[in-house]
Amino acid sequence: TCAINAGQLLCWGRNSAGQLGNTGANRLRPLRVGTTADWTMVVTGTNHTCGTRQGVPVSPNQVADEVHC
Repeated sequence: TCAINAGQLLCWGRNSAGQLGNTGANRLRPLRVGTTADWTMVVTGTNHTCGTRQGVPVSPNQVADEVHC
């Protein structure tokens, strides 16, 4: 399970496949993933988690969101 709170990505639950974004044991409480606070979307599956971070400039007139899985 994952959620976004004030741009921070928090995950908890089973972690048998590293789906919480870190290595280690299952988590009963939310654990912050990474140090950024620009997450805009998160989607979870049985053995994976993917999220989108706020857009980053790729050219003077274009911004693209970053997808992480």
